[in-house]
Amino acid sequence: MLQFIKSKAFLKHFGLALGVTGLILWVCFAFLSSYTKHGETIDVPNVIGKTQKEAEQILNDADLRFVIADSIFDTKKPKGSVLDQNPSANFKVKENRTIYVTLNALTPPKVQMPNLVDASLRQAKSMLESYGLILGKTTYVPDFAKDAVLKQRFKGKEIKGGTMLLSGSKIDLVLGDGLKRGERVSVPNLIGLTKDEADRRLRSISLAMGAKVYDETVKDSLSARVYRQSPQYSSDAQISEGQSIDLFFTQDKNKINGSSDEEDSE
Repeated sequence: MLQFIKSKAFLKHFGLALGVTGLILWVCFAFLSSYTKHGETIDVPNVIGKTQKEAEQILNDADLRFVIADSIFDTKKPKGSVLDQNPSANFKVKENRTIYVTLNALTPPKVQMPNLVDASLRQAKSMLESYGLILGKTTYVPDFAKDAVLKQRFKGKEIKGGTMLLSGSKIDLVLGDGLKRGERVSVPNLIGLTKDEADRRLRSISLAMGAKVYDETVKDSLSARVYRQSPQYSSDAQISEGQSIDLFFTQDKNKINGSSDEEDSE
């Protein structure tokens, strides 16, 4: 056996087998290196800010794949543009690597309008931002509540909480100026008004509603009407801005009519 291993025939065939094996291995490694382009990488292009069509073309030209991973809405960015990409720009990748992009939606989603009435300006601004809305114009009117939201408007019209709007819509607010300058205003005649009507009338002249007293006839406070007020109305009665007027309510029409007659006689 030892003599056979040392023979020229064995050594010749063994050497030939090693050569063939080495050749096969070299061919395999060469093929794999060529197939995988071993050591060759591509710098990922920067497609942020590009349109979907532009980004797709740029990546295809770089032998990379384009896939939309997500779509969000940003009012500060062009609609349909790329907001983010993964892997990021200049990251080294292999050919045919998939690049995932986030696009800015072409159409903003709808969001619910919050109820901001009676909230402070600071609270209202924070709430608008959390709902995806934008604070528009702020207008001040005489009112004892400084920076309190009195009305909320969209495109010039009052809007109720719960109304659906496009994200990014601008909401205008009417706020109280809170300025108590000590100016004198005439006491208004509130006889016959409901609570809401009286409240609006008082706010419009920088006065506040004080105590609300309901008599035994009141079953529904919303439909009850003022039959007495303090201070009382007269043609020359005045009070300072910011002060309150106490109101007495009833559902007895006779009381209301009787009070109206008394006010007219004055």
